[in-house]
Amino acid sequence: MRSSKILMLLCISLLLTVSVFSQRRLGGKVVEIVDAKTVIVETTSGAKMGVILQYIEVPEPGQQMHEISKEHLRSLVFGKEITVSLRGLVSTNTVGQLLLNGIDMSQQMIRDGAAWHAVMDNAGQYPAESANYQKQQNLAKSEKRGIWAVEGILTPWEFRAKRLEAAKIAEREEFERIKNEAIAERFKNELAAADSAKPKRRLAESDMILWEHPNAGDMFELVNEKGLISSKIPGVPNEVMMTGSSFFIVEKGKEKFTLESRIMYLGKLSDKDLLSIGFLSRSEKGRFKGVNELTISADGKTYKLGKGGRTERKTGRLVEEMMIYQIDRVTLTSIAQAEDVSISIGGYSSKMPVRSHELLKNLTLEIAKK
Repeated sequence: MRSSKILMLLCISLLLTVSVFSQRRLGGKVVEIVDAKTVIVETTSGAKMGVILQYIEVPEPGQQMHEISKEHLRSLVFGKEITVSLRGLVSTNTVGQLLLNGIDMSQQMIRDGAAWHAVMDNAGQYPAESANYQKQQNLAKSEKRGIWAVEGILTPWEFRAKRLEAAKIAEREEFERIKNEAIAERFKNELAAADSAKPKRRLAESDMILWEHPNAGDMFELVNEKGLISSKIPGVPNEVMMTGSSFFIVEKGKEKFTLESRIMYLGKLSDKDLLSIGFLSRSEKGRFKGVNELTISADGKTYKLGKGGRTERKTGRLVEEMMIYQIDRVTLTSIAQAEDVSISIGGYSSKMPVRSHELLKNLTLEIAKK
């Protein structure tokens, strides 16, 4: 019963708000032109308010006719006394019908070829008013006024969509560049480690980027039906292969959390496989700063991979820690062929999930073909 009363009060409040906006009119003077459909009005009380002209779209910044449409609105209303019939709010601006001597300025902008009728945004527009807006647009179009005289001009919504797509393409290209540089850097580090006979190395931000790139959706290669990702990277002589993400639920005492895992293959270096297993942890303080030794048990046999290379970074309130462990092909294949596999990392333990085991088997089969 109480909830019904609250719902009724909310409905009444909404109806009253709509009623106020549909009936309220304010008088004032246009003191600033923000763009081709937004003005600043100083009301009779001295307050200033932003007003967006209702139901129109105008050329976007960088688009043909943008400045001309803005200047046309300036010539129509700047410094003049107007009336605003309020319709609603968008951010800090009021949306409404701007009237000059009883003439609807949205309609005038459409008629002069300085704006489009925003058909997709006219859900609340009265049918008769909408039909009149469309009529004025048809007249402006037939007379080739303003925007209609520009051959091939895009509508603002088409222009925005094209600009957004261009930004997405640029972003994909930038991520691809960063990814390629990260993999090349990783390979260079492996070469340096091999030459100095020091297989362990300090991880870098490039490793974190390399780890993350398959999660970027269509920005990079898609995970294939075997759950693997492969790339041919400039500067790296081998095809890089990586498993998609899998997740271990690890625990120690009452503490339990999730670790993300991947396995990566960078090819061969002097007949030695560049293979590694990685884990990514997210926590508020970091769990593996001091201890991160990894041990894998497979059908009763123990493989001690030792302490991994570790890097961390802050993301908001969380610490992301990534640990990378080198592993040889024989050990990886033995683990893949085992039935019962579990891990222990930094004192936390977990059974290997079915998904992780499947990815491991698939990767070893692909590596065997190399």
